[in-house]
Amino acid sequence: MCLMRAFTGTIRLKIMLALSVCVALMASIGLMGLRGLARLSADMGSMYSVSTVPIEDLAAVQAAALKVRLQMRYIQALHDEDKAAELVASIGEEQHKLDRAWHDYYPAKSPRPMSVG
Repeated sequence: MCLMRAFTGTIRLKIMLALSVCVALMASIGLMGLRGLARLSADMGSMYSVSTVPIEDLAAVQAAALKVRLQMRYIQALHDEDKAAELVASIGEEQHKLDRAWHDYYPAKSPRPMSVG
């Protein structure tokens, strides 16, 4: 008992208590950081699959539509039937690409309308 009373009033006890509190704070900060990183990783994966992949499909649709428009304009501008036949075949290929990209996007990956109210 006498030894405990002698130890409680020393600087050594105060230093050990302060160091213990610092270690406990550092451990809790580290655990909170790990938890935050795990949540961030999960959110980034979700954001990629929900947002980025559908954007790629829409970009493919837009690119195919622009190519079709360009080829149709070439058909109008050129007065060569052989070249027009090639361009019509190319338009058919672009239509297939457009249809594939659109069916990949809609309705599976299209955003759901939010309900009001």
